[in-house]
Amino acid sequence: MSLIFLVNVFTKNQSGIGNFLSKQNIDYLFFYLRSVSSLNITNKEFSENIIRKAPFSYSELLLYIQEFFFISHGELHFHRERIIVEYIAFKRFYSLLTSEYVNFK
Repeated sequence: MSLIFLVNVFTKNQSGIGNFLSKQNIDYLFFYLRSVSSLNITNKEFSENIIRKAPFSYSELLLYIQEFFFISHGELHFHRERIIVEYIAFKRFYSLLTSEYVNFK
């Protein structure tokens, strides 16, 4: 579910976040961002800032992250492509795994 959250954030999905703005998803987003760039903020501070901002949509959340961490448009495009590729790879792996399981039975 967290990977889908990242896909929605980085593809600027206009739908409302609703219940998907959970601690788990915020943590996943933080650790993803930390793995690709240096952050001068702790996970707790990041979570508190996101919750305080209370973005309505994924695109609002991405805009906030872009402004907060000074992420350029080019870097943002790179992250979007990387996450989409990871999502496609996961979907293919899951599809292969389930088809092998069905064939094994």
